[in-house]
Amino acid sequence: LSNYPQQMATTYETALRAEIFDAANVLYVACSRAVEQLYLTSTVDAATPTSNYAALLTQFAQSQGEEVHPNSMHQWGYLGPRGAQQNDTTTAAAAVQFSLQANINWQSRLIFQLPQNDSAAQHYGIIVHDILKLIRSKADVHAVLNQAERSGQLTHSERHRLEEALEVMLVHPDIAPAFDPTNAVWIEQEILLPGGEQVRPDRFAATSEGLLLIDFKTGQPQEAHQQQIQKYADALHFMPHAVTKKCLVYFNEAVSVLQVA
Repeated sequence: LSNYPQQMATTYETALRAEIFDAANVLYVACSRAVEQLYLTSTVDAATPTSNYAALLTQFAQSQGEEVHPNSMHQWGYLGPRGAQQNDTTTAAAAVQFSLQANINWQSRLIFQLPQNDSAAQHYGIIVHDILKLIRSKADVHAVLNQAERSGQLTHSERHRLEEALEVMLVHPDIAPAFDPTNAVWIEQEILLPGGEQVRPDRFAATSEGLLLIDFKTGQPQEAHQQQIQKYADALHFMPHAVTKKCLVYFNEAVSVLQVA
């Protein structure tokens, strides 16, 4: 990464941390769902203890004084008939280091959850994208929101909030053509770039004036959002019509539309 801008290195580090978080969370969930007994099978890995699951389990067994070798079996706690579980406090907790070679202080992040101050906005942003990709035109709104509320994807208050926001957005003169059933519309269409990278604009439509490109966001407008939608516009050069309008739609307490030059 030394040959790339600092922004790319930062982006890579952020993505790596997210991947490590996911891996740790998967292991946590897998090991915390057993009711009475938990069985783990693994290869023996004497590599760096933080490099993979097998090495992590090997390190744990060794921390308990066990000799680990192929076909060995290790037992902690009480293993008996179902329903005969007994309290066992003889196994001491091991201080297993789990960082997968990343610069993350996992000791301070043993509760696997996202920061609470961002979770509500992230949750709402995910809902917005999931709902909008099902709405081809204004006529679909009621049925899509009803189904989302029945399935539990939306609470009643979230449904009311989103319904009001959609009513405002769908009559906006810059946005309405992208929900016009007489126009050709592409929703989250993946585009393969020459270098192999894939991009996926939220929505673009062929209108009488040219291509209308839309990206949906939550939170405050950022320069990165404008750069992203411009990247999408550049990727659409193969279309018969040029991109004539680029719009960022922000879903917050109110809906706002930012037209990007």
